[in-house]
Amino acid sequence: MNNPGLRCSVTSCAHNRHGNDCALQKINIAPCRDSHSHSGHESMCGSYTAK
Repeated sequence: MNNPGLRCSVTSCAHNRHGNDCALQKINIAPCRDSHSHSGHESMCGSYTAK
């Protein structure tokens, strides 16, 4: 079941549907592993799964 309020254009993610929708009901936000600023303010979708 997807959440129509979640939008994502990362087409390499297994949860991406139709180029703009996310098939998950909720997502987790996590700090970037390769943060450029190393300040902890850069984030990414922690629910990302490669296709």
